[in-house]
Amino acid sequence: MVSGSSQCIVDAGPFGPFRGGHSHADTLSIVARRGEQDLLIDPGTFTYVADPKWRNMFRGTAAHNTIRLQGLDQADPAGSFGWRHPPQVILKQWHSDKQQDYLDAECRYRGFRHRRRVLFLKPRLLFILDDVEGAEIHAEQFWHLKGPVAMLTAACFRVAGAGTLVLALNGGTAELGEAGEFGWQSLAFGVKEPSPVIVSRRNGKGTLRFGAVLGFTAPKSASELTVAGTDGGVQMLLKGAWKAAIVFPASGIPASVA
Repeated sequence: MVSGSSQCIVDAGPFGPFRGGHSHADTLSIVARRGEQDLLIDPGTFTYVADPKWRNMFRGTAAHNTIRLQGLDQADPAGSFGWRHPPQVILKQWHSDKQQDYLDAECRYRGFRHRRRVLFLKPRLLFILDDVEGAEIHAEQFWHLKGPVAMLTAACFRVAGAGTLVLALNGGTAELGEAGEFGWQSLAFGVKEPSPVIVSRRNGKGTLRFGAVLGFTAPKSASELTVAGTDGGVQMLLKGAWKAAIVFPASGIPASVA
């Protein structure tokens, strides 16, 4: 997804062939940049065989901008160059025109279904709607950012003075940190350094829903995002520095509403 200086890539494909030796457990992950400034990042590799703990951390689901379920990766590591039980990935819809790009894809594993819908309203706003279905669900949504990151509110973050990430918490929590268990990046093989990460957590049954908007500008004032079901589907309502209302139908292309 590209428009002017705004760029976004979504991984909506399966693991690699055979044992997926070079694959990361990053299905439905997103990276984005504005011009030369990274906003949502991929952590890199760091190591292949020298340290199994760090090998698995950098290729694990929590190291990428997607959702981890039950505290487990999307597949089971099988040595430094392999996976067992990879997820099933389905591309449900892709649409692109001059005004917007839209992706609808899902990832199924461990008895759960993660559906991610991504709408890019060119060139300024990227809407991300996540639905997770299962029995007892513990879900974590990760956002790995290129710092510095400033917290404007508990759910709105300015990223590197070039973009803004707005979350719909819906009764959940969001924590900003770096280093520790999740916040690392590797810009060169064998080198790692702390990097900002936001983790949004939610527990429940049946269906859990997460919403986020990435703005490709960094206004001084904050924005607020709400996500709610409607007769026509799911509405994402953005207020504050930006104003937009988008309805995502059960199937088909989302539409702006007045």
